[in-house]
Amino acid sequence: MPCLKPKKTGDGTYTIHTPFPPDTPISLTAVTDIGRYVSSLLTTGVAARPVLAVSDRLTMAQMTATLAAATNKTITYEQISAQQFEIENPGFGLMLAKMMTYMAEYGFCGNDVETFGGKELGVGPLTTFERFVNGKDWMSFIQD
Repeated sequence: MPCLKPKKTGDGTYTIHTPFPPDTPISLTAVTDIGRYVSSLLTTGVAARPVLAVSDRLTMAQMTATLAAATNKTITYEQISAQQFEIENPGFGLMLAKMMTYMAEYGFCGNDVETFGGKELGVGPLTTFERFVNGKDWMSFIQD
């Protein structure tokens, strides 16, 4: 997603900025983990309950730090306004900003939804964000 791409600053460092508060946990799901969830649901019979198929939960600050460590670049995170995000991402920035604001206030599924996750379903091992990041070549994504 181009709006999450680190942008080079004037001093040679990089920044990622979105409307997400830096301390809001975000649920991440690795595509490679989806089959593990499906298999577990089919064999355990708990498909009638809401399932949150999450591989990892990190804040934007944590994800930025992980990406910085993997690329050996100085990358920081900065929260910006919804309006600034729309200016930088015309046509879809405001919609994404509203989604990010909702998740920051109510959580990924809403605060009143009880869900099962990988631990309760015996799914594992799951792909952490760090493992995902370290398994990719990010230099084409972070170009000087």
